[in-house]
Amino acid sequence: MNVPIVFLCAFSIFLSLTLLFYNRGYKGANRFLAGYLFCSSLFLLTQYFFIYSKSVVITAVFTTVFPSLFYLIGPFAYFYVLSILRDNVRLTKIDYFHFLPFVIVFIGAIPFLFSSWEYKCFMSQKIIDHTYMGSDYNINSLVPKSINQLIRPLYALLYLLLVARTFIKNRTVFKSFAYTKMIKIWLGLFFLLFSLAFVFFIVAQLAFYLNIKFFFENLWFYYLTNSIGFVYLVFNLSLIIFPQILYGLSISKLGIAHQSEYPEVQPIQDSLEEIKPTNENKTTSDNAIFSAEYELEIESVIDNWIAEKKYLALISSLIAFSNYTNIPVHHLSYYFNAVLKMKYSDWRNTLRIEYAKAQIDAGLNKSITLEAISIESGFATQSTFIKCFKNAFGCTPSEYIKMKKV
Repeated sequence: MNVPIVFLCAFSIFLSLTLLFYNRGYKGANRFLAGYLFCSSLFLLTQYFFIYSKSVVITAVFTTVFPSLFYLIGPFAYFYVLSILRDNVRLTKIDYFHFLPFVIVFIGAIPFLFSSWEYKCFMSQKIIDHTYMGSDYNINSLVPKSINQLIRPLYALLYLLLVARTFIKNRTVFKSFAYTKMIKIWLGLFFLLFSLAFVFFIVAQLAFYLNIKFFFENLWFYYLTNSIGFVYLVFNLSLIIFPQILYGLSISKLGIAHQSEYPEVQPIQDSLEEIKPTNENKTTSDNAIFSAEYELEIESVIDNWIAEKKYLALISSLIAFSNYTNIPVHHLSYYFNAVLKMKYSDWRNTLRIEYAKAQIDAGLNKSITLEAISIESGFATQSTFIKCFKNAFGCTPSEYIKMKKV
């Protein structure tokens, strides 16, 4: 048994779950990436056990609904590439039809999922003995096994062409990534891995369908699978070594690195270096992802947001901020977390507390209650208002009022 493949898949599954639950709002496309990593790793692990495992228990576990995850790999890869190149993660109603094959196959596997353990082991033994395809039994109640096996390579080929078509249609955008080589190399690596895996799967699936056993017994098959596994390992490690690729920011908004390689943009960069950030909390870094021009654009819309007191609205989330400014949520999230080094909610609550303090200093507390001031300041509950006020000034609003009277 090729143990490294098992550990590689397990590592990729862990990475995908980490990426999904610790996305921090930087980029919605990362959810597609996490889905791709999770489904492809789990499906690869399933196919590996189907081919090499002689354990009835392991095969029984991986025979339930895991094979249906194959029908999510293509859509997740397609929408990830599309959202990165277009900088837009929104799906249309038609886009959801991409997930229909998965839904059909998954529903068809539910009866087998709830069948007895003895029956699962019985079917698993047939898979191990390579007698399942020639039997009258079928794991999926909606899709005949012969149709399911035949559709998979066609389905894989379809999404291979769709992803390739996406690169071709957006080749101008892709070429622009020359200014940010890391993202360009990453997308190239992603497409390479996706293509290798799907081409290999198409060939292997046809060999399995046609019962060509020597295909899986030759030594070159072992070396080929390990080569793809190595590329897959590099793919996963890239996310850890270069976390900047997870931001997936649009070309025109990115900071331009290695300027000496592109002299035509040098004068623009030189003129921007003299411009100092207007926000006193802002930090600068040689590894900044945003261009200086784009940071100034964000600072300008933030100033307008503050001037119009939009932060006082009860619904003034980062999404509302994005809708108001037309700046993507993940761009704003990156700006607050990485540039200003603070959460958006903390930044907004600081403005609200300063507004509330100004109202108290103006004597508004004499005509209305503190609860009314907290609501006017944008806080949904008085307890949150008191907590934020104390964090900012070291005392509660009531204590602050008493100190002003002394």
